[in-house]
Amino acid sequence: MRDGWADGWRGPRMGWLMAVALVILVLVAGRSWLSERLVPDPRMNRQLEQAQAALKAGRLSASDGTGARELFESVLASDPDQMQARQGLLTVREAAIERTQSSLAAHRLAQARDSLALAAALSAPQVQLQPLQARLRDLQEASSDTRGLLAQASAPGVAEAKALSLYRQVLAVDADNAAAIEGRDLLLSSQLVRAESLLSAGKIREARAIVDTVKAEDPAHLDLPPVEARLGEALAALQVRQARELVQALRDEKAGLLERAAARYLV
Repeated sequence: MRDGWADGWRGPRMGWLMAVALVILVLVAGRSWLSERLVPDPRMNRQLEQAQAALKAGRLSASDGTGARELFESVLASDPDQMQARQGLLTVREAAIERTQSSLAAHRLAQARDSLALAAALSAPQVQLQPLQARLRDLQEASSDTRGLLAQASAPGVAEAKALSLYRQVLAVDADNAAAIEGRDLLLSSQLVRAESLLSAGKIREARAIVDTVKAEDPAHLDLPPVEARLGEALAALQVRQARELVQALRDEKAGLLERAAARYLV
């Protein structure tokens, strides 16, 4: 009878002990998983902060690993379930699509190619990629004629106005074309040198016309600010001189010196 009682008691007890052991095993096995999620990883948090900062700065991708894409991917390599990093990559993808659109609108083909490749690498939907790819192909085909235009612009004896017009045509389809930018910059620099010579000779109106032309072509030209400053000084001096001549012309007129007054009015 005692053996039967022991067997009857052992059955429920063993089941209870096995259940407790299973719970302990689960807790031990899940300790690391829970600690990773309940206790923030300082290194991962730093990477997420750096990724968000890179995204805000527009540094979507960088070969040295400091781009938003690379930083978010580094977090996911450590924790594939990190939702903030996953959402971050989706945001990078959308930013790459937007950059592609703006680059294509500005005819910046190199930048458009890079941002479009980034969007594709991050699995952007084909419905977004296809129209952008088609637009990029169209612009690339249009820019294939730029070699002939560049050759004409750099041909010996070509007039400056004609060369600038040709460079303008190239940049209209490929705003990042290095040869066109360099050729245009050299021409504009030459014109600004001529404007300075005219200022030295007191030919302010002619110099002003050149400065206005350069500013219309490239408002950010590096040689423009000092020439503009010198032109401003010359114009200010001219205004002072004209005001002085006007006062003297009025005096001459009152004194009956009409011819002299008329000459001063024409200054």
